[in-house]
Amino acid sequence: MPSLQSFNAWLAHCPEPRLRAILNTRRDLLRRDAANTQRIAGAAGTRAGVARGLESLDTGALQLACALAVRSRVTPVVSFDELPAGLDPRAFDTLADTALIWPAGAESQDSAEPASMRWRIQSEAVSLLPTSARDQSNPPAWLHAEPPRAPVMAPVSQAIARNAQAGAAAQVVGDIVALVREVAARPASQLVKGGIGKRDLMSYASRTGAGAHRSVLLLELAGRLGLLGVGGPDADPVWLPTNVFESFAAGDRAAAYARVVEAWLALPVEVGQVVAGRDGTGAVVHALSSLGHSPTSPFSGFPISQPVMPLTRYLLLTDLDALGARGGFAAAAAAIVEDFTWHHPLLPSADEPVLTEILAEAEYLGLVTTPLARPDSFGLTPVGVRLAAHLAGAMPRSGNPLPFDLERLTVPQGWTDLVAGLLPPLERTVVLQSDLTAVATGPLEPTVATALERVADVETRGQGTVFRFTEASLRRGLEDGLSAADVLALIAGAADGPLVPTLEFLIEETAARMHRVRLAPARSVIVVDDPDDLTQIVNEPILLTAGIEQLTSTVATARVSQERLAELLAAADIHTLGAQSEHTTTLPAPITAVAPIKRRSLRVGDRELSDFEAALLTERATGTPGTPAAPVTVADRLREASATGAEVVLETVSHTGEVSQLRLYPTAVTAGRVRGLRVRGHRGAAPAPLRAGAAGLSEVSLPLARIRSVRPAGEPGGTTPNPSAKGTEK
Repeated sequence: MPSLQSFNAWLAHCPEPRLRAILNTRRDLLRRDAANTQRIAGAAGTRAGVARGLESLDTGALQLACALAVRSRVTPVVSFDELPAGLDPRAFDTLADTALIWPAGAESQDSAEPASMRWRIQSEAVSLLPTSARDQSNPPAWLHAEPPRAPVMAPVSQAIARNAQAGAAAQVVGDIVALVREVAARPASQLVKGGIGKRDLMSYASRTGAGAHRSVLLLELAGRLGLLGVGGPDADPVWLPTNVFESFAAGDRAAAYARVVEAWLALPVEVGQVVAGRDGTGAVVHALSSLGHSPTSPFSGFPISQPVMPLTRYLLLTDLDALGARGGFAAAAAAIVEDFTWHHPLLPSADEPVLTEILAEAEYLGLVTTPLARPDSFGLTPVGVRLAAHLAGAMPRSGNPLPFDLERLTVPQGWTDLVAGLLPPLERTVVLQSDLTAVATGPLEPTVATALERVADVETRGQGTVFRFTEASLRRGLEDGLSAADVLALIAGAADGPLVPTLEFLIEETAARMHRVRLAPARSVIVVDDPDDLTQIVNEPILLTAGIEQLTSTVATARVSQERLAELLAAADIHTLGAQSEHTTTLPAPITAVAPIKRRSLRVGDRELSDFEAALLTERATGTPGTPAAPVTVADRLREASATGAEVVLETVSHTGEVSQLRLYPTAVTAGRVRGLRVRGHRGAAPAPLRAGAAGLSEVSLPLARIRSVRPAGEPGGTTPNPSAKGTEK
């Protein structure tokens, strides 16, 4: 067997440039209270440490890591000429700097070409990567992917980019306000598991004309902005606007747009999954169901350490900037997806439908745009370029190998002033047309838009809005308590000119067909203008359960609530006018301010890195080169023995609490278990060859939780206790 060295031993005497590269790349392994290579090596060999290193690799480096892991199942020492052809030898340096591989021999080989050296790989990589025969028979797409080709850029005029970002900034805030007002008009019951049901969602999508995907996005943004909350009676809680909604709707549009963009960046859900009703793990999801708790990853697959969807949006914006899809150029969506999946192959959201949906959302928000006649190409708008550059510079370097921090997903300074200069002035009037439509030539002032939406349907939203008056829309206003005179006055106040005769006629006819039946604000009092109308109501079979009692020729009472009586009258095709006075309103849902969580971290910051490096180099210089301190945990000791081929003595605890000993040559420590060759009746030097079936050796697999202590064979003391071992006696 060739001479071996563990990662712990190599890190203790590796060349200083390589050590500095590891410290700068793997800042997640460093702690201010542990400036020694032993702790760094132990953290790098854990499952979480290896997973964080792997998730930062691009496809080329990941293909090399996977090939090394597959070969290490046969032999712990791997050279480049043993690997499949077509791999990039330059990725050896990337893997070494990420603390995933190290030179196998005890002698220093760092001065040689990486492709000519013998390497070892962290054992946890074997279980995290597709290394088994079953995995290899159905390999992931990245395993045989080719490097992406340079995309062909399509030109985007500056005028189109400016109009796109200005129109989006004006529209998205208005769309959110309109949808929240629709929720206020028709509150949706909260589901038992939280969120809004599919029927209510489709109702909102139909009434606003936004479609299912856009409605889900708007609802989730409104929820994250604190504009929607749960209120109403405890027996039947419903979703309602919160007490901050009106200030948001009437506040500064540029500031509101900035809040919307920040909410989108941090949104934890994938819109397509919410529309479908299930996420990538098979769990049932609904709109707004992620509010109130920390949602789990919406995707199965590789265990990414960061929130998947916020990370994906951040990476997609910054990758577009790096790809050159900015400053008047756009790349095809297929090329963007190909480039993204090459650089982030283990990200479970690196899938064409998901990335295409995010690009569509970013276009809706005005962060990207498409050139004329090329709707399949996307490029960053000027505000998108500024946001991408800000995010790339804001992410910390002291976190994971892939720099990302959810709390730093913010817009840059001066963003509000930049957006304010793009927004067109608000319109306060609309142009009435003979086809029963009203056209706003620009974004409407919120109070005017809200008033018109009470009596008209919105046909088109955008920088301008088209309202259409129909019998159903006018009836909605009349049922809401307005009289025909109120409706005429409302429209006249918003019109830039006289009322159209056809519209006046429609309003009067609609009011006349509603039989002039009025519901008084008192509990179920019916007031009619014509005694014949009350006679019809009293004799209507559907209304027998209402317990109607006639008081006069035009007044009657009922034993049911006003809302229930209105439903029964509608079922009898008797339309009613709402109460003009004391019109009941639903109180807004309260919003609870959550105190920010203060976290204390032992991570090494940018300012502390030089001092940490100096302390670590001093620790290495004062110790014996190549002989680091003994590992302090069972897993570390087993990894050390596995890396060097050493024999250890384990104390294990059975499920009944019985303690026993066994001698073992560990071969791998992965996924919370140790695999190795158990020694039976053998003393002295290890048998050759060291494999299952050799004299006195048999293969075993043990959970680490059952190991109470471990010590090198031949040493009476020096045991390493495992405080988490099940059944340990106290």
